[in-house]
Amino acid sequence: MLGYVALRLCWWGTATGEGAATSLYYLPVYLAAAVLSWRASRHPALGAATRRAWMLLSGASFCIFASDTCQIFYEVVIGTEQMGVWVDAVSLLAYPLWVWAFLSFPTAPRERGERAKFWLDVATVLLGGTMLSWYLVLRQGGIAAHGDTETLLLSLAYPVGDLVLLLGAATILARAPAEGSRRALHLLIAAAVMQFVADLTYGHMRLAGTYRAGDSIDSLWLVSGALFALAARVQWVVASRPHDLQVLETSAVPRVRILPYASVAAGVALLLIASREVWGEELGKIIFGTLGLTALVVGRQIVAARDNWRLMTERVRQDARFRSLVQNASDLVTVVDAAHRVVYQSPSVARLFGHQPSELEGVALAELAHPDDVATIQVFLQRTVAGAGALVPLQWRMWHRDGTWRAVESIGMSLLHDKSVRGVVLNTRDVSERTALEAQLTHQAFHDPLTGLANRALLRDRAEHALTRSHRRGQPPLALLFLDLDNFKTVNDSLGHGAGDSLLEEAARRLLACVRASDTVARLGGDEFAVFVEDPSDDTGCALVAERIIAALARPFTISGREVFIGASLGIATALDGDGADDLLRNADVAMYMAKTRGKGRYERFAPEMHAMALERIELETDLRQAIDQGQLLLHYQPIVILETGAITGVEALVRWQHPTRGLLPPAQFIGLAEETGLILPLGTWVLRAACHQAAQWRLRRGRGAPLAITVNVSGRQLQSPLFIDDVRSILVETGLEAHALILELTESVLTDHTDTVLGTLRALKAVGVRLAIDDFGTGYSSLSYLQRFPIDILKIAKPFVDEVTEGSNGTNGRALAQAVITLGATLAVRTIAEGIEMPQQLARLQELGCDLGQGFHFSRPLPPAELEAMLFGATRRVSSGASSKGRERVSSGNGAGSGPGSGL
Repeated sequence: MLGYVALRLCWWGTATGEGAATSLYYLPVYLAAAVLSWRASRHPALGAATRRAWMLLSGASFCIFASDTCQIFYEVVIGTEQMGVWVDAVSLLAYPLWVWAFLSFPTAPRERGERAKFWLDVATVLLGGTMLSWYLVLRQGGIAAHGDTETLLLSLAYPVGDLVLLLGAATILARAPAEGSRRALHLLIAAAVMQFVADLTYGHMRLAGTYRAGDSIDSLWLVSGALFALAARVQWVVASRPHDLQVLETSAVPRVRILPYASVAAGVALLLIASREVWGEELGKIIFGTLGLTALVVGRQIVAARDNWRLMTERVRQDARFRSLVQNASDLVTVVDAAHRVVYQSPSVARLFGHQPSELEGVALAELAHPDDVATIQVFLQRTVAGAGALVPLQWRMWHRDGTWRAVESIGMSLLHDKSVRGVVLNTRDVSERTALEAQLTHQAFHDPLTGLANRALLRDRAEHALTRSHRRGQPPLALLFLDLDNFKTVNDSLGHGAGDSLLEEAARRLLACVRASDTVARLGGDEFAVFVEDPSDDTGCALVAERIIAALARPFTISGREVFIGASLGIATALDGDGADDLLRNADVAMYMAKTRGKGRYERFAPEMHAMALERIELETDLRQAIDQGQLLLHYQPIVILETGAITGVEALVRWQHPTRGLLPPAQFIGLAEETGLILPLGTWVLRAACHQAAQWRLRRGRGAPLAITVNVSGRQLQSPLFIDDVRSILVETGLEAHALILELTESVLTDHTDTVLGTLRALKAVGVRLAIDDFGTGYSSLSYLQRFPIDILKIAKPFVDEVTEGSNGTNGRALAQAVITLGATLAVRTIAEGIEMPQQLARLQELGCDLGQGFHFSRPLPPAELEAMLFGATRRVSSGASSKGRERVSSGNGAGSGPGSGL
């Protein structure tokens, strides 16, 4: 543009040369407009309608470029301004393309009032443009109708084309163009107005014969082309901005439209020019008064339009804010009509569920629901419609485009009465993760984390429901199997807890393989399992299930590369044995306990008397805990004598329980319970302290000439206690008893369990100075290896061998075994004691076999301390004969076995 102005001001040649030189400036301007418009039509961020509009604008600009090229060819090359009509025809072809392009730009939707204003604005622009065209061109063409027809038609064609172009510009401006194209459209409208003014002036000058190439009017066309090119560039830049990629193709932002007011101003100016001859007359005054009134009305309208623009701008901002919130919300906003069909779906559905909003419009909401939820969603919508605005929550499953179902939660509100909505609004949230977490937590709450089996809560719930159904239908056969793994603690302690967990997992798999899919297998804790069998055929069917389980668990387990054998004990209870799930569990547990006490690796059917025994056991356990604290325990002592002389060389301490209601209880009735409950530890400590205290007193009275040893039974659990050795040391110090006067008596089973732990404890006890004895030698896991490993001082010959040492006994194995034990003791330099001697013949035979110590009812039954003192401190201090009971009482402080050596050992 600067070069064009400089050329016009500084040209010193001929007018024809100046016109040809200035015409060269048109070529690059409209060519640039064509190229930039075509480039804008290829931008991927623009919509299809906008790209089509710019493609049409590119074609229109190219038509002007082609026409100008032909004109310059005629003027510069041929040297004439007379050119063919086809050159103007190419130029006129741009006008329909321009109008088509303007009408192709997307526009915002309008309400009814906006449509009325749209048509009024179009009519205003059309009327104003027509007036100018008529006065300047059409009226002049009528006056010059006798002239050249071709010149007249071309002079009229351009203003008519510009009028149509101006109408298109007014149309697109009045229809509120899209936000992404508004800046470019404003430039296009300015270019169209400039084109209209230039063509109107050109037509008027051409009819008057005053136009020459290079006139000042040519600069208007040059500005118009530059505005076309600039508009295309602006469109490309705006579309390339990141924040504009998300701008909608339509927008309802209100604008003050200048073009209608410009048309009114042009009409007023034309009126003033046409009536200049009557300004001083009465008609002129009326014209000026009318124009003044028109100006006031227009001014008032402008003020009202400004206020309206301000209000509309605020409304549009609020609408844009709401639209942005809805489009970017994580929840779905859906509007359905009274027929339950989607009429609106927020764009977030594409991000959350893969659907395009347009795809869902008109689709029944039930078609998006899981088949199992269709009835629920229909009832939900009906209740929401009936609720007249009430919020109704619902959880259902919605179809995702990838073919999966997602758990969602919807809240509905009926806005059918709202004219701006007229539908049911649903706010829907994807709760798949929350639902999955709830399901996971529910599974964890009702399943064992290690084995994946049901836990006690789930087993109880299923049993309760099954019992309710069975009672209602009159089908009571329901069975519950309670089982406990035998010897599991041994595996856990020897191989570690990791191996124990692996064993439990394998046991769970074997249990599942033994039952039906409808049965429930549960882990209740530790190594306790339960199997709930619903609808068993009969008791025989339950027994078969129990036998399968026992056989499956009896097979070896391969744990950490080792074969492990455990087995299981089962208890069976049916619905006939109790009214509730807790009754079933309790009864099956009682039956399982009876199976363990009767030999393990078996099953027992619950019987009512078992419950009574279980209650008695619980009461006994409670009483035993109180007995230790309340001093209800006492000790009896049985002498150990020298067989040859009958002199008492030691005593064995045997615990008794003076029960407040049951009387004096022997150890066989409570020692096993103490072992199971762990009460053996405080009980054993009490026995050891009381026995050492009594022995210390007796040894003091007897003097050094008649020493006395005290034998106390020790259980395996005591030996495993880390406090046991310290307890022995402190009790010896407390009572003043010499360590060698204390003999701790063990069973063979204690030596075979936890060998390394027991060996360490026994060596520590030997370091203290106490002596060790093995009770009932030969009836357990007798082995020379552990006699060599463990620091044993005394072997006690079991009573079954003593019973068979006489000549009149039925077997000779007992005599041979007794002889073997006595010989083994002599070989290993340990003393032997025969226990359970009841007849003189047994005494005589044992003496012949070389046994020098013994105890039993032949000498004395276990006696209270006061009665034993009469024997210890009597005139003879020896026992010549004893009671003639048929059996020896088996009592002890730890495991029911008793007897011990004296001071001569």
